[in-house]
Amino acid sequence: MRLVLTVFLSLFVGVSVLAQEPSPLPRPVDAIPNHVEYGNIRFRDEKAMLDHWASQSRVSPDSVIYIFAYSGRRACRGEAVARAVRAKSYLVNRHGIEANRVTWKDGGFRESLSVELWLRPRTGTPPVAVPTVDPSEVDSVGGCKKVRGRRVQS
Repeated sequence: MRLVLTVFLSLFVGVSVLAQEPSPLPRPVDAIPNHVEYGNIRFRDEKAMLDHWASQSRVSPDSVIYIFAYSGRRACRGEAVARAVRAKSYLVNRHGIEANRVTWKDGGFRESLSVELWLRPRTGTPPVAVPTVDPSEVDSVGGCKKVRGRRVQS
């Protein structure tokens, strides 16, 4: 999975570089793809995604990384918040991004666990969470355990 993610990111970055004319100046945030979403992936794969976003944030030092974590329709209690906090902690501690440049929010509920990463200018309009499942339709379960770095329902 990590190899697939690495290849995908390499192709994604490579294609965007080939499609643009070379520029000696850092690109503004508006020129960088500013949104990605992923689901229940292993932390090592998530770290690869976060490494990419950390490098993009260095290109635009006046940007903010927004993290929205969504619990699934059938979710482990607190899992989305734990994912968001873990992602922020990784960006701040591993990459040295200032804590005020990374913000997270519990986005509510979607069909399955998902995390969105946004890169936006500090002075721009921040993105908003878009839940797709009403909280009354959620079956929150306790007793979740970790299997291969992911929380699963027991």
